[in-house]
Amino acid sequence: MTDFQRNSENSTLISKARELITSAGMPAPHPRRPVIVGLSGGADSVALLSVMLTLGYSCVAAHANFHLRGEESMRDEAHARDIARRLGATGIEVKDFDIPAHRDTHGGSVEMACRDTRYEWFHDLVKKHDALAIAVAHHAGDNTETMLLNLLRGSGAAGLRAMLPWANGIMRPLLSATRHDIEQYLSSNSLDYITDSSNLTLDYRRNRLRNEIIPAMESHFPGAAAGMRTTIANMRATERMLERYLDLLISSASHPDGSIALTPLSGERIEEGVEALLKWSGKEGLNRSQAADILKRPEASGRRYLTPRGVEYVVDHGLLRIAETEETISDNPFEIETVNRSAFHPDRTASVAFFAPELLEKGALKWRRWQSGDRMRPFGMKGSRLVSDIMAEAGLTSDRRANLPLLLDADNNIIFIPGVRTADLYRVMPHHSEVVKIILAAR
Repeated sequence: MTDFQRNSENSTLISKARELITSAGMPAPHPRRPVIVGLSGGADSVALLSVMLTLGYSCVAAHANFHLRGEESMRDEAHARDIARRLGATGIEVKDFDIPAHRDTHGGSVEMACRDTRYEWFHDLVKKHDALAIAVAHHAGDNTETMLLNLLRGSGAAGLRAMLPWANGIMRPLLSATRHDIEQYLSSNSLDYITDSSNLTLDYRRNRLRNEIIPAMESHFPGAAAGMRTTIANMRATERMLERYLDLLISSASHPDGSIALTPLSGERIEEGVEALLKWSGKEGLNRSQAADILKRPEASGRRYLTPRGVEYVVDHGLLRIAETEETISDNPFEIETVNRSAFHPDRTASVAFFAPELLEKGALKWRRWQSGDRMRPFGMKGSRLVSDIMAEAGLTSDRRANLPLLLDADNNIIFIPGVRTADLYRVMPHHSEVVKIILAAR
């Protein structure tokens, strides 16, 4: 045990982390298996590493260098290496990331690109070190921000309960601790940390909440932050009750062949049925609008729904099931209509595609299966990419890739991979009063 750990055993932060680890069922320390601890070098992650070591965990620190702040990024890396050594981590892993290149390929915001690449690497490290879990330094303030972001974009119980202390192999031992708890711990143990200058700007939505909106709420409504933490705890309990109820609904409607009966989930209970279908199909399954459409006409056989991850569901005599891979599509797989601009609601996952009316003016559209060497320029990206790579990155199996129809314009450009991406052609512009809407046809 280092001097840092010896001085901190009875702190509030240690007590809160120990209690949360036990109550949430997180893994206990293991003599031969470490925990991968995300270490930026900032206050929260330095406190986390110290807490985990004090509680008896073997820790491999993991520092992601995104190179977004020049010399400051290199300063962070140097500090992370130093603090990991001084605290007594088993070792430290460091990886350099090219975020602009990742965004050119995958799109999305800087925040999402950093998050996705970091967690993908963390999971790789779990395999490399046969680790117990990943530990990250989210605290109560971070969870309040997450809850508000979900509330503002529109969310259900799962969004309002925000992050869980232990889920999907990720530990958040500091989630019940406040920023004050962390700062007090660092001060009493003379632990130094770096400050990311980007956290002080208003460039990102979360930063605006942290630096501007939540302080204003607390100023006008004292105790607001504590009240929101209570709401998060209440919503966790609500979600657990909802999950148990949905399990009963799904169990009562499920068939031994893996399909689910739709009539018991429709009618006056359609809102509950939508939630049940979303849970039944899983996080890579149906979206909310698809589930609602299915339950509005539960007996209308032949309708098919392609999810953003390329899984196809079919309504078959009141049952919903995953379509067999050998089932072939009809001669007219795409449903194409011209709609008013007010109906233009682009989907990030491209499960529905919208194009400018010039698309139809060029001539007849075509479709075919994927062929080796096919390329497409995805919306919002520079240059073209192999369609096979796009579908693989979307998680489509080889069978799905082989059976998925591709939509082509009159010049044989691939413009739509259903459920995956649209092309950066025929963009809808502000002057368009009508747009072309394309989905897979009901079959």
